[in-house]
Amino acid sequence: MRETIESVAIKYLKESFATPDIDYNVAEKHSDILQMAIEALEKQIPMKLGEGGEELTCLNCGKDVLNYYVNYCECCGQKLDWEVSE
Repeated sequence: MRETIESVAIKYLKESFATPDIDYNVAEKHSDILQMAIEALEKQIPMKLGEGGEELTCLNCGKDVLNYYVNYCECCGQKLDWEVSE
């Protein structure tokens, strides 16, 4: 799997705030913002669909994907990977 710009950004954000050089007060103050940014970036990485009976499901939220013409889950915003594996 090739590394996406989103996965590189996630790795950078996690490592930046995990270094001993960072001011603890700054890290604590911005931890919610940082977590929100990481979660938003993670949703930009396409995720395969799961099979739940007759419907395809979003593996991020577990909801059925009813519209086959969308690139994102309508419930949680996860980017979807429609590529079929053989």
